Amino acid sequence: ARPLDSAVLPSFGPCFTGGGGCKSSLKVGVIRSEGVFPAATSAPVPGICAEQGIEVAEGVEGGPLLVTIPRRATTADVDMALDSLRAKEVNVIVASTYMDEAITILNRTAALDYSLFAITFTATVGLPDYQLMVENGWWQGEFALGSVPWHHDLPGTGEFTGMTSAEFSSEFAALVDSHVYPSYHAAAAAA
Repeated sequence: ARPLDSAVLPSFGPCFTGGGGCKSSLKVGVIRSEGVFPAATSAPVPGICAEQGIEVAEGVEGGPLLVTIPRRATTADVDMALDSLRAKEVNVIVASTYMDEAITILNRTAALDYSLFAITFTATVGLPDYQLMVENGWWQGEFALGSVPWHHDLPGTGEFTGMTSAEFSSEFAALVDSHVYPSYHAAAAAA
């Protein structure tokens, strides 16, 4: 992986907290639901951040801050998790949760006035029910990032690239000189 370019912003920049730029201002924390899937999808986050030179908030015994909430977490559960992230000055949350926890997390960040630079979810943002909530006025959902399922033979044309999934796969294969299909995580939003 190639490290991200470090943007230097003036002191009035949107993510300036000192230290010279946006990237150096980021501090990542992980919130995850109980279970095998959330644990597996959130485990690589600290390593990926380290490779990119992005700080991960420190948790117990000096390890990365990985906050676990119960499946179908209550408001109180989420508030405690968010309080622990906020106490460590986390401004980017990577959330490995299911949709019901994601909705609670987004609603609680708004209610608690916990302003983040970014929040990203697994298995949530691309779901039809999530999109319907946003279309019906749930403004909190407008500010989340996430992946969406994708496959190389899906019909339709991507809004961003104007390419079909097959065209995207073909260009990807030519770019990497391979017959390997791109991961659905990488291609979902672009194709």
